[in-house]
Amino acid sequence: MNAVEIEGLRVRYQDLEVLKGVDLDIPAKVCFAIMGPSGCGKSTLLKTMNRLIELNEGVKIEGEIRLFGESIFKVDVTRLRREVGMVFQHPNPFPHMSIYDNVAFAVKCNGIAKGKEIDRVVEWALKKAALWEEVKERLKNKANQLSGGQMQRLCIARALALKPKVLLMDEPTANLDPIAANKIEDLIQELKKEYTIVIVTHSPAQAARVAEYVAFLYMGRVIEVGEVNEIFERPKNELTEKYVTGRIG
Repeated sequence: MNAVEIEGLRVRYQDLEVLKGVDLDIPAKVCFAIMGPSGCGKSTLLKTMNRLIELNEGVKIEGEIRLFGESIFKVDVTRLRREVGMVFQHPNPFPHMSIYDNVAFAVKCNGIAKGKEIDRVVEWALKKAALWEEVKERLKNKANQLSGGQMQRLCIARALALKPKVLLMDEPTANLDPIAANKIEDLIQELKKEYTIVIVTHSPAQAARVAEYVAFLYMGRVIEVGEVNEIFERPKNELTEKYVTGRIG
């Protein structure tokens, strides 16, 4: 079974149609990259998968999205956002909370654990996000004392603590230095063994490094989708070839 199935998805803001009939099947436990130039609808597509897009006034959605066979539009939105976690382009930890509380707060609010069990979940999530060894002696420090890359991994830990089925990442390395970005990419390689990861990126090179499958989005439409090797070595569409070779972007 696919993790996510998207059929005939159209998203409109007022008079602007951003997504124009998107169809995608995203397999489970892989990294699936959505690439394309700025303004092509990548982030809109991602935010529709956990219905964050509905926080925008005047947005209209047509089509269907299924999460492991179940329509996301027929389930409780709070449950959906636990099962479909999200990491944004700009790291957004709660800056004045401690490192510990950033993860524990999400756990408490969602009833994931109680009492001492919260400690175990926090440690587990920080280890999953490859951050535990760097912060285990300063869990009471404020999150805003971390570096940008550490903040991003803390946000990943916060999402993982809710035990999601799918993890959405919206250009998670765009604002990081190369070393911090490499750590996030290494983390993606580990996490995709257990989770379905959908990453939006404007970088074909990053898509090629981290993903098994790639969709090329252009002006609100899926131009081509397939396995990484096919898309980068044998693209079927001229637009895809121009994008991956840097002639449009």
